[in-house]
Amino acid sequence: MRFRHAVARLFVGVALTSASTPGVSAQSNPLDRTEGGGTITPLGGVGPTPPALGGPIAVPEYIQPGARIVYYGGDSSESDDPSKPGGAGLGMFAYDVVKVLPDRVLLQTSLYLDRNGNRQAYSFASATGSAVGAFEANSGGAVWIHPDELKKFQTAEGITVSRGAWPIGNDTYQAVTVTIVGNDSKTRHVFDEGTGLKLSEQIAVGAFRRAGGQNDGFNRKHQSHKGFEAFRQVQLPWLGHPAPAWVKTFKKLHYRGTYQMHVPGSPPMPIGISASFEPQQRGDDWFIGTMSQQMDAVDSGFGAVANPPTVTPVVEGPGKRMGLWVPPGALQAMRPGVVDRDDTLRTTLRYDVQDGPLGRLGVLTETDDTGSYQLVAGYRFDDGTLTYAQMSVRETGVTVTLELAGRE
Repeated sequence: MRFRHAVARLFVGVALTSASTPGVSAQSNPLDRTEGGGTITPLGGVGPTPPALGGPIAVPEYIQPGARIVYYGGDSSESDDPSKPGGAGLGMFAYDVVKVLPDRVLLQTSLYLDRNGNRQAYSFASATGSAVGAFEANSGGAVWIHPDELKKFQTAEGITVSRGAWPIGNDTYQAVTVTIVGNDSKTRHVFDEGTGLKLSEQIAVGAFRRAGGQNDGFNRKHQSHKGFEAFRQVQLPWLGHPAPAWVKTFKKLHYRGTYQMHVPGSPPMPIGISASFEPQQRGDDWFIGTMSQQMDAVDSGFGAVANPPTVTPVVEGPGKRMGLWVPPGALQAMRPGVVDRDDTLRTTLRYDVQDGPLGRLGVLTETDDTGSYQLVAGYRFDDGTLTYAQMSVRETGVTVTLELAGRE
């Protein structure tokens, strides 16, 4: 496991959702309406005239903090060397709406690996933050497109737009399918016509594979696909509470801790790590910024080897799960117990109050049904700051622990 991924996992907010859990609003799945989005590359030229960058963004009513949209899919690549195997993987992709702004929607995308390839158990793997603007959303680069914009799509050179039934399991949706053929690529994106929610995507890039024929253009070197699984609007217990005052003014948050990989028969060898968060744009209860992370130099017997810092994008806001803060008012009001249950991912998020060396903390813990991983985030009651975080992954033996070192 690469260190960059390990620390990123520790700090992502993970939305946990399901159909029959306390905290789920009365709003139904938008695809259940009678009238009736995976990240994709923009469908250049297929939709409306691109708006000015930074212009206002139109979103369907179901795109709001607390919403989670889940897809199952995977990707594969063929090796250039016929004697070597290619790479492939399957899993669930969870898209969480963190904040809706007049010109952008902040999203957190989390990947849960299908460990055995049989859709029976998923293990949290990684997460990334992004800010989706009007051009990206209106041209197909988000997990939704506004229905009014979808109506403007039409067939053009290299692009075929069709409308008709699209089956998913026992359900059938009225859908808009957009197929784009390039010199060495083919993509297909399917949207629910009434809501604009993404139902499916299939992307193939590169030369045709050595076996299997052309398969209508999709049997190429790099392939990926996603299919819609679930939607929920979860009333997270901190939604509606004002963010801590420090969110509007802080310059950086600093954390220190250890990275440790357990190897049977070997003594533990913790390595020091650091991480810092810096906002670049922000409001009263959100920010877009970066996380800079670095592992301490390690002496392997041939001299210390320095590890360069890595920088990754971060978004924070009221719809974030296990983020950098929980409003103090929410911490005071929350009671120990299950916060949310996700039957699609088979994961549980719970809240507890714990006393320890760092004082009394409100603690969020996420685990899956098989105990393959655990994410822990502890928050101070006085100002809601993330003070303690830990990630443990059973399969790799990795444990990462971080504590708040300072705030500028």
